[in-house]
Amino acid sequence: MNRRRWIAVPAGLFATAALAGCAYPKAAEPPERFTEAEVESLKPRFPDSTEVSFSAGRKLFVNKCGSCHDYSDVMVIDDSRWPGIMKSMGKDAKLTEEQSGKVLQWILAVRAARRDAPVSK
Repeated sequence: MNRRRWIAVPAGLFATAALAGCAYPKAAEPPERFTEAEVESLKPRFPDSTEVSFSAGRKLFVNKCGSCHDYSDVMVIDDSRWPGIMKSMGKDAKLTEEQSGKVLQWILAVRAARRDAPVSK
C-alpha cells in the first residue's frame, strides 16, 4: 500500500500540472502580418520598426514558439508579462537577445494594433 501511495501522489501531481498547462495560456493561430496602415499607425510607439522588422519578429514567433508548443493567444496576456515570458522562453528556444527582442516587439505591436491596449516598452 505504501508503494502505491508513492506512485499515486507524483502521478496525480503530474496530471494536475499537465491539465493546468493545457488550459492557460489560451492557444490561437498566430496573428496575420501587419497591413501597411497598421505599420504606419504603430510608428509613434515603435519609431524604428518597419514592415521588415515586424515580419522578422512574426517569423521567429511562428518558427520557434510553434515548434515546442501551441501558439499563445498574444491578446490574453498583459503587456507587462511579455518581457519576462520572452526572457524565459527565448532562452528555451535558444534565441539570441536580438531575436527575443524582435519577437517581443512584434507581440507588443500586435497587441497595440489589434486592440487599443497600452504598450509598455
